[in-house]
Amino acid sequence: MAIQQHVRESAFDAETVRIMVDAYESALRELNLANGETGKNRRIADLILAMAENGERDPEVMCDRVVLMMQR
Repeated sequence: MAIQQHVRESAFDAETVRIMVDAYESALRELNLANGETGKNRRIADLILAMAENGERDPEVMCDRVVLMMQR
């Protein structure tokens, strides 16, 4: 899972990690992508990590933003 690598390299608390994983998994479902190490999945993880670093803590908002960005 691409998000797990990012989480291990970051300093987020357990609740924020849960939020990021929820957003990541939701985005994969919305975009009909399988879980795994692909370029798209890495991009999704990068986007979610950036949002968390900027203070976003709503997994639905994260998911919606990622889906919009990936559909461009």
